[in-house]
Amino acid sequence: MKLLFVEGASRCYFDTEGNVYVGTNFHRAMQERYRSYCDKLTILNKTDGRICAPSEIPPGLQRLDTEIADIAAVPDIYRPRRNLFSLTARKKIHALMTEAISAADRVIIRVAVNYYTSLAEKICRQLGKLYLIEIVEFVKLSNWYYGLEGKIIAPFSEIRAREIVRNAPYVVYVTQREQQKRYPTSGKSIGCSDVEIPELDPAVLEARLSRIRESGSRPVIFGTVGYMGSKIKGQEYVIRAMGRLKSEGITGIEYRLAGAGPQEYLRGLADSLGVGGQVRFDGAVPHGEIWGWYDSLDAYIQPSMTEGLCRAIIEAMSRALPVTCSDAGGNPELADENMIFHAGDVGRILAVMRELLRPEVREREAASSFSRAKSYSKARLDKVRDDFYSSFTGVMRS
Repeated sequence: MKLLFVEGASRCYFDTEGNVYVGTNFHRAMQERYRSYCDKLTILNKTDGRICAPSEIPPGLQRLDTEIADIAAVPDIYRPRRNLFSLTARKKIHALMTEAISAADRVIIRVAVNYYTSLAEKICRQLGKLYLIEIVEFVKLSNWYYGLEGKIIAPFSEIRAREIVRNAPYVVYVTQREQQKRYPTSGKSIGCSDVEIPELDPAVLEARLSRIRESGSRPVIFGTVGYMGSKIKGQEYVIRAMGRLKSEGITGIEYRLAGAGPQEYLRGLADSLGVGGQVRFDGAVPHGEIWGWYDSLDAYIQPSMTEGLCRAIIEAMSRALPVTCSDAGGNPELADENMIFHAGDVGRILAVMRELLRPEVREREAASSFSRAKSYSKARLDKVRDDFYSSFTGVMRS
């Protein structure tokens, strides 16, 4: 059985040694997961056509194991900008995508609504190809925070997302309630996060509680995972809250940021607010090292302006970290109600951070996080996911 996976949001890169690199949302564990549902897996990604030296590959990308999957590369409609208005580029993309979809027995389309996913859905319907939609975000909000252009296309993307999901024969939501309310479907569906967390070990909670009880007067370390090159992950609002806390004389806080992207804006903001020495930029943390990074924190904060169901929150919960987050997307399904703040609300972020400086609150929220993480255990999610994807592909996972 030949399976084609279409995403279109990230780019693939090629190096001079013949390697292919894909986005961090398609790390090796996920490559292996999709491969287990088929005999042959192909990933369709856009590329700008460049071949780079290995040292020039953007940090954090995942090398595609060609023993697991092939790549079907199509021109980037967004880069250079003139491609958006090029009939030649559009015809070439349409031809290549039609060829790839025709060769597949089943197609998985991951929505984010973009040129590629929208076109893939149309081609599947035209060819009568059985397809599955993975809806991983709240489309309108995901576009809204990308400048004036994003605000213009946001309502149209939202309408298209609802149409795509409504008509799909199979749909996988990453939430249990929130996406289902906004994007109902007439097809078969499940709510299942794509998070991959290790088996929960009670010793993790015990270690966390011991760390809290032995914390003494050292700084309380908050952390966020997210791209730093745009305001969509909301790190600036935590930094602004820290500035206000410092003005109140509260300085026993450190903030660690993990993720790729330029750091200049956030560094400049931290310096201007007098908290530059309290903010640490850890850059892109490799997937295999992220668990140790979480263990180095005292609390996890996700201040995003938009989310689907945030994998980083679930990963943090599995390490028994107290969690506080914005009300974006499916986040309210994850954290305790008293730990949720409205996206961008610096005053409420400040109040929650001040609350989490208290060891007894961190103990309570650590236990709550670890308990909630059990709903996202690998064994449970694998069973739900495997049954659904196997019914779609006709292949039992090996």
